[in-house]
Amino acid sequence: YKKLKIDNSAYVYLITNMATKSYNTIPNGISILKRQGIDVQAAFDIIFPGNSIVVSTKPNKIEKVREEAETTIERVIDVIKKRGKNKWSKNYLYYPVTGIIKGISIHYLGFNKMKVDKDRCTHCGLCEKICPVNNIKLEEEKINFDNKCEMCFACIHRCPKKAVGYKRLNMDKDYQIVNPNVDIKDMMWR
Repeated sequence: YKKLKIDNSAYVYLITNMATKSYNTIPNGISILKRQGIDVQAAFDIIFPGNSIVVSTKPNKIEKVREEAETTIERVIDVIKKRGKNKWSKNYLYYPVTGIIKGISIHYLGFNKMKVDKDRCTHCGLCEKICPVNNIKLEEEKINFDNKCEMCFACIHRCPKKAVGYKRLNMDKDYQIVNPNVDIKDMMWR
């Protein structure tokens, strides 16, 4: 974001896609851009089925959430086409909530301790190709994780053999969520 250069006449908007509220993602994004002299005219939350094991959407509700997301997307597109504006404010109550969730996610659930089931992994390299932050490396038939994980769970949800997980994930019981409107080729970063 520090290298971001935007003309003052540009219409700038932020969109979050989450399984629940974005909490302070948008206000934080607005603050970061404002420090760079960039004004945000509009911001939107789009609720999609949750792919997090912490805030997941139950399988019987996934289609309804997808339909609501499509409706929201159409509304957002309309506002953007008209260069509409809206205001967001920080909710300071969200900071302790997100801190608690992050602590539970990292220390109890083990989001920072990714694992690969060696008996299931076929070394296809899909996890490496779809990781948006280049956190996963397939080296000599072994999967290695750096410390840059953004917890998007693309590797978990797209692994064809359910071989990728983290400390407290039951790879047979917990389910994968895959958006049927997203082609795997569109997720390839490398």
